[in-house]
Amino acid sequence: MKVLALASMKGGVGKTSTAVNLAALAAGTGLRTLLWDLDPQAAATWSVGLEPEPGNATRTVVRGRREVSRLARNTKVPGLSVIPADETLRSLDIAMSERRHPARVLSKAVDRLSDAYDLVVVDTPPGPTLVLENLIALADLALVPVEPTPLSIRTLAQMQDFIGERTTNLPLAAFFSLLDETKVAQRHLYAEYRATDPVFLTTSIPHSTAVERLGFERRPTVMTSPASLASRRYRSLWAEVAERIGLD
Repeated sequence: MKVLALASMKGGVGKTSTAVNLAALAAGTGLRTLLWDLDPQAAATWSVGLEPEPGNATRTVVRGRREVSRLARNTKVPGLSVIPADETLRSLDIAMSERRHPARVLSKAVDRLSDAYDLVVVDTPPGPTLVLENLIALADLALVPVEPTPLSIRTLAQMQDFIGERTTNLPLAAFFSLLDETKVAQRHLYAEYRATDPVFLTTSIPHSTAVERLGFERRPTVMTSPASLASRRYRSLWAEVAERIGLD
């Protein structure tokens, strides 16, 4: 089983929309795919047509119980399941910090999923959380969306430092998200970093109305607007990611 973690130091950069669309594309290739929503905002849960459920996800995850696999729900996307977020995730970091080995809490939960899925796509909460620290030890790739602005580039450096302080083994890849090619400054910054920084993948995701409709239509953009530029870019991004994690 492969684990892909969508991570960012800040919200609003296209992390959830990318997680949802890449998970849908993976499922479309026949992979048994799980989208695990660990962001208490539950945006990924909402975006695949499910409601955040009252529950006790934090207790189940922290204790590494076998029931973690039973939290999964089917979606309208063929082959795609989701573990919905619930309100208890607001206290997940606190609950993790109280364990004897807080940096290894998620390992048992992930082990419980390995027989049922080929790929787990994790939508992480933004920031340097214990959730992310756990995933650093488990993921096959940390994928970081970056807006083409100087401040967002700075947060990428912070993410690299956060991961680098904990391991040298986790591959990290970044891609430009919310790219508005009508803005000269964004075009220049995109061209500069794509040409000089090897951490960036080739594909960028545009600022797109089709992606913005995700929250209204509650289905992946690659299904509702398959011919859109954004969907074509998501398919290209998935091809790059799949090659990086050995699923091509």
